[in-house]
Amino acid sequence: MKIKTGLAVGIFTVLVSCQTLSAQGLVAAANTSFSIDFYKQHSEKEPGNVFFSPVSISIALSMVYPGARNETAEEIKTVMGFLKKPEKQSAEVSYLIQDVTAAGSPFRVVNTVWVQKGVPFQQEFLTITAEYFKTSLKEANFDDPEGARQEINKTIETQTNNKIKELLPTEAIHSDVLMVLTNAVYFKDSWASPFKKELTSSQNFYPTSGDPIKTMFMQHAGKFPGFENEVVSVLELPYKNADYSLIVLLPKGDMKTFEEQYLTAENYIEWTSSCQSVPFKEIVFPRFKMDHRIDVQKILKDFGMTRSFNASQADFTGIYDGPENLFISDILHKAFIDVNEEGTEAAAATAIGMAIRGAAPTPRDFIANHPFIFVIREKNPTAFYSWANLPCRSPRRNNIFDNHRHERYYQPHYSRQPQNS
Repeated sequence: MKIKTGLAVGIFTVLVSCQTLSAQGLVAAANTSFSIDFYKQHSEKEPGNVFFSPVSISIALSMVYPGARNETAEEIKTVMGFLKKPEKQSAEVSYLIQDVTAAGSPFRVVNTVWVQKGVPFQQEFLTITAEYFKTSLKEANFDDPEGARQEINKTIETQTNNKIKELLPTEAIHSDVLMVLTNAVYFKDSWASPFKKELTSSQNFYPTSGDPIKTMFMQHAGKFPGFENEVVSVLELPYKNADYSLIVLLPKGDMKTFEEQYLTAENYIEWTSSCQSVPFKEIVFPRFKMDHRIDVQKILKDFGMTRSFNASQADFTGIYDGPENLFISDILHKAFIDVNEEGTEAAAATAIGMAIRGAAPTPRDFIANHPFIFVIREKNPTAFYSWANLPCRSPRRNNIFDNHRHERYYQPHYSRQPQNS
């Protein structure tokens, strides 16, 4: 098989191979569907390079879910595909976190609840987040918005090995904020079979439109898990930790048709589960680094989750039952990835602001020199999902492949069906 890949959509996920109907399997399957739907919705409205961690977004919203009530809880459940009972959702997400962060895992998850000192939050909610999500409870002075913002950003930066900086932009925090829930995820591992640096060379990458762009491509050969049909070529690049791998989906036609007609959770599971060890006489894959910021709130509103963001309609009395209504003021997300000859480093963080009103086959080649999709997966959930119609150029953005020097900002969207369990 011959594969030459250009850059793709990136999804930093812990992709759980859920082949059972257990609650944990349903949670993982919902996260896989969320990853693809979120990406496709974003791609439709914001064409270009995308990299995000659906598992980070899902964990953050799973922390909020036990505190939602009535129609607010129903909307979150429907849009996110959560289990019907919040306590069961919390328990199953807890199991997934334990699984992907087991001893020796290259994957790390850190959850934090930042609260305004002196505010009477519901103790049951704080207990649930501590028990199931292993959250650290930290007091913040939101009456000093800039000071609180800097403290949260610095903590996130530390939790992601200095890869996620300034998650909360200027003025993201204001004096009406009472709570901020944050999730940080970090991954770093070497390839099981590294690329040889001396083989890396400059070649053309062919974007969806425009002229070819000179890009640094890594090269490899040998036996790797792969799959091919009339629609897509799939390559799996294992990491040293055998539970993790990078999946590359290289469409055989144009990316837009592939997304609209073929990119579904069902097809993804079928393609990846059909991968078998096959000989590749040539694998050509770009070396790249990028980061991407997303306003998740806009995306979730598109999918019908509106009450949570409405100060007069939101019902989070399971978190705070004070004289003024608590609602979600922001959901911010940022992700980073660096893919090179040695391996992959990726990180992501999500922040949810809660405020009150006022605020033996024939050898193949794999030449990835046109848009493709890649997924970092664990044999179990979906951690990072990324898409790249790369490289893209604009007056303010250069080629992200340029000598592996540039970091970039990009963006995603989504729709889900609830799981009943």
